[in-house]
Amino acid sequence: MNSPQRNPVGDLNDELRSLVAEIGGVSRDFSSTAHFYTSLGIPSVKALHLLMGLEERFDIQIPDADFVEATSLERLHALISRLLAEKTR
Repeated sequence: MNSPQRNPVGDLNDELRSLVAEIGGVSRDFSSTAHFYTSLGIPSVKALHLLMGLEERFDIQIPDADFVEATSLERLHALISRLLAEKTR
């Protein structure tokens, strides 16, 4: 009997929020439009850990130029969604 495969996207927003909160050391209740660095105070070294964690978790490569533009949960969600969609093509 095959066990059902987990949808890699699942609840992407919730998963991304959890990763940002865990790695960034912030509360999960931040606004989806809050700027990771200026509003939440996430230091750049933790942003690098977030980048590596995202790439490992979703088995994707995130271009640096795209990642530096993903400065909020909303933008990060759009980026990861796009990269996951490209991966499945």
